[in-house]
Amino acid sequence: METTVEAARKEQASAVLVRMDTPGGLLSSTQTIIRTLLNASVPVIVYVAPQGARAASAGTYITYAAHVAAMAPGTHIGAATPVSMQQIPGLPQPGKPQRESDDRDAGDGERDGPEASGDGARDGASDSASDSASDSASDGASDRADDRAKGRDRRPAAAPAGSAMERKALNDAVAFIRSLAQLRNRNAEWAERAVIDAATLTADEALEEGVIDFVAASDRELLEAAHGRKVRVGDATVELDTRDAEIRAVEADLRTKVLGALADPNIAFILLLVGVYGLILEFWTPGFGVGGIIGGLSLVLAFVALSMLPVHYGGLALLALGLVMMTAEMLTPGIGALGIGGLIGFVIGALFLFDPAGADIAIGVAKPLIAGAALTTAAVFLAAFGFLMRSRRQTVSTGGEEMIGMTARVLRWQGDRGLARVHGEVWQARADRPFAAGDTALVARRDGLTLILDKRDSEGDFDG
Repeated sequence: METTVEAARKEQASAVLVRMDTPGGLLSSTQTIIRTLLNASVPVIVYVAPQGARAASAGTYITYAAHVAAMAPGTHIGAATPVSMQQIPGLPQPGKPQRESDDRDAGDGERDGPEASGDGARDGASDSASDSASDSASDGASDRADDRAKGRDRRPAAAPAGSAMERKALNDAVAFIRSLAQLRNRNAEWAERAVIDAATLTADEALEEGVIDFVAASDRELLEAAHGRKVRVGDATVELDTRDAEIRAVEADLRTKVLGALADPNIAFILLLVGVYGLILEFWTPGFGVGGIIGGLSLVLAFVALSMLPVHYGGLALLALGLVMMTAEMLTPGIGALGIGGLIGFVIGALFLFDPAGADIAIGVAKPLIAGAALTTAAVFLAAFGFLMRSRRQTVSTGGEEMIGMTARVLRWQGDRGLARVHGEVWQARADRPFAAGDTALVARRDGLTLILDKRDSEGDFDG
């Protein structure tokens, strides 16, 4: 997203329109996206679309961070409670956090509509709460209203259930989304409920609650509605000019598409299983190396998908693993599995090696260069592999194995042993048949410094 925002700034675009449909994602990735939105030099419009889409979990935070937030009819938002990936399915989980303040608020009737986060809205809430306190002669309600006006009543009265780590994560998420709500003047109270109670809203309800700015059925309708709206971008106030703006689609590059596929939790989980089982298979039945190759590549990709390994580090690991595999294939030729696996790792690693996000210029390995390097490496690998295969099929011409099949002349023989000349050299010899001096025989094999002779050479040729 950062690359797209930067490109929009260079082209002096009126705004960046982000169509979103997400079930959520990792907190680290969400924070990266939100930092991009908060520091964008171009207004960003987040549009939950098309119909049937959702802005669940992390999508709720992103919607709150946008300069303009909109939803299409038939969409929904919410359920932003952080969930730990370390929880084991099937085990009892901590109980749902209860909000004592909700019960008090329901009884007092102080939250009938959306809460704006501006000073005027807070003052109004304070006056309303004070009047109610006077009518009911309730000092406690007045104190709560004063606290709310001063921004102190922002936590549930009862501590959430669960471990200290879970409470820390929950409170951090609450503070995070409240800060976004206050920055963009959106409903902070509902944002807190979305985190603590996993509350959800439809598009019309979100508009009524002050969570979003518009409900629009199409991109063009949204741009028409947003025209003339003033938003805060950095230190300046910008008036949107989107009525007749040209919509230019930004297609994701290959790297982004691959990372998007890996980001699917199902794909990440499958890669993790394939990696583990591949290594187990390699340890159980070592030999071909197919299990180890697939397992190693899958584990690196799974670590990248789970954000356990930064993308550029994952690219470097895949690149190095690919080069090691191709080198190992040339040094220990087998069936070509190492070479093929190394080539795949080399190409994927080259795609992941550089991250152009956040740079003033596009930084990355050019696709033609990756293709050329991969083809060159594959050609070198195939040439070396072909040379090694041809050398395997050639007749041995050096060493002791060279003598097998050659003709020997018997110099002296007694019983099953004697002396024979081969290639001008005299060797000890033995055989399971009798020979006489002057006979010729074939060398069947060599046992140390003794030649094992076979049947008599019928042609009588002798080159020794």
